[in-house]
Amino acid sequence: HLRASDYFTLNTITSCEKTIHSMSCENCKTGFAWNGKSTGKESTLGKNKAYITGDNKDAAILIIPDIFGWTLPNVRILADHYAKEACATVYVVD
Repeated sequence: HLRASDYFTLNTITSCEKTIHSMSCENCKTGFAWNGKSTGKESTLGKNKAYITGDNKDAAILIIPDIFGWTLPNVRILADHYAKEACATVYVVD
């Protein structure tokens, strides 16, 4: 038996898949690299591999990466930026 929330989730996934297939931006399909070097470290969050940056025990940001994954330098550079600007610990999970 599907609940209303299940229906929404299934529709959202279907819509996202259609959007991915119809993207017109080449960088959306292939990606690009930002200049810079990440400053955090690889560790774990629970049982998942994670990139962790920042050291605020009272504020945290969780980033769920796109199709290019948690090891792409861009997402790590962005996490470093968020950690600095928001004074938070940022986790990018696998």
